[in-house]
Amino acid sequence: MRRRKLAFVLASLILVVVLVVVVPEIYATYVGPWRQGVTLTINVVEESGTPARYARVKVFLLTSDGPKLIGEGGTFVSGVARVHVFIPREPRGLLWKWEPFLEDGRVVRKFVETNEPSYASVNLGVIAIRPGEIGVRVFSLDPTKMRWPEDEASVTVKLEKPPSGKGGVSGAPPRTRPRPEDEISWWQFTPILKYATWDGIREWFKISMGSKIEVQSKHQVCALWACGPWEDAGYTVVTRDSGLIGGYLTGRVVRTVYAKVRYVYWSYCDSFTRLCVEDVYAADTGMDFFDYYYVDKPWDGSLPSTGHAYYTCGRGTRNLTIAGGYHWDLTVLVNLSISGRHTSITLGTTFYEVPNPPSYLNIEAEDGAPGYCVETVSLHSSGGRASCVVTYSNWVYRG
Repeated sequence: MRRRKLAFVLASLILVVVLVVVVPEIYATYVGPWRQGVTLTINVVEESGTPARYARVKVFLLTSDGPKLIGEGGTFVSGVARVHVFIPREPRGLLWKWEPFLEDGRVVRKFVETNEPSYASVNLGVIAIRPGEIGVRVFSLDPTKMRWPEDEASVTVKLEKPPSGKGGVSGAPPRTRPRPEDEISWWQFTPILKYATWDGIREWFKISMGSKIEVQSKHQVCALWACGPWEDAGYTVVTRDSGLIGGYLTGRVVRTVYAKVRYVYWSYCDSFTRLCVEDVYAADTGMDFFDYYYVDKPWDGSLPSTGHAYYTCGRGTRNLTIAGGYHWDLTVLVNLSISGRHTSITLGTTFYEVPNPPSYLNIEAEDGAPGYCVETVSLHSSGGRASCVVTYSNWVYRG
């Protein structure tokens, strides 16, 4: 009896070791270091917010070559679908962390570069379909913040009804059948940063490799007879593939920095419901922001009356972290010509909410009259933190 108990205990320990140590190692080897497993919880809701039962869902990887189907499922009675997918895990730059240092007998914390990799964000699109309704949501996952090799994420997709009657608001020509999936892609210069200086103020910026820009995605729902308006569908994230340092700017100038971004138009048509979704998103390509230029214009020196203000005094220097994610700081106009339809769509852009690796705007106060400091106003701020994507700097009297 004792031998049986001992054998049972040993077998149990071996089983625990296998489940806790061996199986995860085998699975991690199967997944590989360049893939991330994700279980997506997809909440599908009606326009009223009620859970949508018995909806079909499809998950797409949004690439520079168009969308790629990577998973599908259904909501059944709960209005919730769970779909497991694999996404890319591509290193881009290195992470930064706060570390303690001893200076002059006291401990200070500095933001320093580590040897840990930062990964490019991965853009996904989820389409939900039910008789008479269809919806899409575009979003981004950051493998840098995820547990590897497996983690979870959630997204909500709202179903929409197509335009009623025969007169859709978009002016699209009638359709005799659902069109097969179309894909059109193009490069377009997109504003990513805007800052203004004045006499005696020098500014320059650093956008690190691995820095991320959010670009709004928009969609429209179409039936056989017409399409609805272009509306918000979420956003994608474009990860910078190399560092960028802007030269010194001084004088009475406002500068807008434009970088080349690849955009993709695509459509999905469901053969059963005969409904379509058309969408435009910015794609991460592996060659992002290599091509850029500046546009400089004069300004009158009037600082915005609202925003978050920073002060630099006494021939000082200040580094402002560029971090968006609260709102769209800048906009870009994209033009489409599809099947005889000409459409212009305004998309918002901003920096990633949590910058890591960080990007900076450097401000140097050079020559000012006694009692004057440089006031830098970030046009947008939220939660006590400014985005610093759009800033204006000028001298103000501080006494």
